[in-house]
Amino acid sequence: MGYEFDRFPDEVLQGLQNISVKISPVVDLELITCFNPGKSFEQAYSDSVSVSIDGLEFRKFHVLNFDDLINSKIKFGREQYLSDVYMLQKIKELKGR
Repeated sequence: MGYEFDRFPDEVLQGLQNISVKISPVVDLELITCFNPGKSFEQAYSDSVSVSIDGLEFRKFHVLNFDDLINSKIKFGREQYLSDVYMLQKIKELKGR
């Protein structure tokens, strides 16, 4: 891709900033560095949701389930995350209908 780095920025290493990567014109990936849904990584992985891009098995990966994502954002408490929580709860309500 033509971009190299030796070390993550201090904000990422300290869990203060996530990493966002644009994989393709339609896929953005956010690596959460301040993850805290109130359970271990293993339990969160077990509760995660498996998704695929365009239904292709080789493009399959796990993501946090909605409740764990919401809980993690609430516990971290950043103003932007609390705004995200409101929107995520609205999405959850709409999907639940």
